Amino acid sequence: MRSSAGKTGERAVTERNRGDADGLICPICMEASATYGDHHVCFLPCGHTYGFSCIQKWLQQCGSSGKCPQCKRSYRLKDVKKLFASIHGESQKRIQSLEAKCIYLEKKRIQSLEAKCIYLEKKNSVLSKEEAKWREREAEWKRREAKLQQEIRQRKESCLEFSAGLTSHVALQITDMTSVIETARRVIETARRDQESAMGMIEKNHRLIETIRLEGMHKWSAARIALFYIGFPPPLPPSK
Repeated sequence: MRSSAGKTGERAVTERNRGDADGLICPICMEASATYGDHHVCFLPCGHTYGFSCIQKWLQQCGSSGKCPQCKRSYRLKDVKKLFASIHGESQKRIQSLEAKCIYLEKKRIQSLEAKCIYLEKKNSVLSKEEAKWREREAEWKRREAKLQQEIRQRKESCLEFSAGLTSHVALQITDMTSVIETARRVIETARRDQESAMGMIEKNHRLIETIRLEGMHKWSAARIALFYIGFPPPLPPSK
């Protein structure tokens, strides 16, 4: 009888322990948590529950300070607490409330991220349209630049042709002017020689006039003396 009663009690405890962990799935290994052993149900300061062995391994992978796999709140190994109370009743309601709150916050965060993604997609679409417009403008500017480069080349060629024609025309004019200057130089040289010849003739005429004047003065003086001795009045001196 005692043996039967003992087995019945152990079966009741096992069923109660299984009932305590019923509904609590470890989010890491996706298996039911237990109220005993390595996979004992435990909770973090944020309220999320895990199997102790799973959260311990998670912390070892993350380092000395890990983060909750669900809400990313930091925690240490000393912050992990095992849950020994019955999960039924107020504790279960509290856990369910915390889980519901976490789910709500997670959904809200997901909705916020989705809204941001939608906003960024719209903004990206607007930026893509703007980029297309700028690419069209860039292509138009490149076409204008090519056209201007072509006009510059044509004008350079025209300037070179005009410069070549102008150079030949100026060269001809310079040749003509050189010929004219040479002719003028010869004329000036001839005129200078003629002027020197004329000046020589003028000087010669001056000496001749001076000689004639001196001879006239001598003759006048001699005539005056002769007339003086004869008794006639002296003649007037010759005009210069």
